[in-house]
Amino acid sequence: MPPPRRRRPAPRAGLSVTSALLVSLTATLSGPRVARADAGTADPWLGDDKLTHFAASGSLAVVGYAGASMLTDDRPLRIGAGAALAVSAGVAK
Repeated sequence: MPPPRRRRPAPRAGLSVTSALLVSLTATLSGPRVARADAGTADPWLGDDKLTHFAASGSLAVVGYAGASMLTDDRPLRIGAGAALAVSAGVAK
């Protein structure tokens, strides 16, 4: 009986970890704005600060996913790690 063949790992599609980190860093730093809170003004749902918060949380999610991908091949675990990092930063703010 011949020895069993070893399976090669499937090639990974998409961005490399370095590319994902560079994309998230560029997105985060591309439009830095200083946030000022004024008690007398309304906070519109589609204001500039919402876009900044969305970009920051998206970047953190990518960083969390990329970091988890270095530790595990389990996709749901990587997605959970990225989401947990983004949500925890939002809650801490």
